[in-house]
Amino acid sequence: MTIFSPSGRRRSALAACAGLLLAAAACGTPAAVAAPDAPVQAKAADGDAAARIAWWRQARFGMFIHWGLYAI
Repeated sequence: MTIFSPSGRRRSALAACAGLLLAAAACGTPAAVAAPDAPVQAKAADGDAAARIAWWRQARFGMFIHWGLYAI
């Protein structure tokens, strides 16, 4: 098998593609990624939470999710 035979060209092309793929993977991967800080969440007042829960129950949003369009 020489490089000029059909199977030799195929093997060379596959080796070149594999080498390019490995080089692209090595260049595209960052060496180290800093971990993001933990997200800061605002604390809601007790009255806000109670008002939201009351609205949720009054609006029956949970029933909408349960009996949504997919239930038709």
